[in-house]
Amino acid sequence: MWKIQWSEDLVKKADALKCSELKPGTDYRYLMVKDGGELRNVAELREIVDFHRTKPMAERERIFEMSEESNAGLREAALPAQSRIGCVEKKCELPVLCLFGPHGSMKKTAAQTKRGAAGSECGHGTKEDGLCSDSGNIPFFVSIAVLFMSIVLNF
Repeated sequence: MWKIQWSEDLVKKADALKCSELKPGTDYRYLMVKDGGELRNVAELREIVDFHRTKPMAERERIFEMSEESNAGLREAALPAQSRIGCVEKKCELPVLCLFGPHGSMKKTAAQTKRGAAGSECGHGTKEDGLCSDSGNIPFFVSIAVLFMSIVLNF
């Protein structure tokens, strides 16, 4: 699992997207939320993680296939291979649009997910605070909860 770091590139991409044309890109997936509280619900995120651990691979692949060209709801925030986030206020059906990157394909992202203890399979990254971290990018870590709270407070 990778630390989530703020990405100004994803902010720019999110800002440029039209509500009517939302779909995953080659280097991002998206999530619309009404406020920061939606991702602070740790119990719900835990259920998502448990779901992916306990379901047979065929069931997981079916869900990934269905989400390939659309959105997987809060599962987007629980994909371990994603390491970037950028959020903007949008006047869509929900007011906050967040892009997660660098992976745009749900199936490929799931296939790249490593098994084992957090931070044990960092590949090209380094282990930092128990998670993988891409040390060549923005040096600060922004937790999802703090990030969404700052967006909500800036409305």
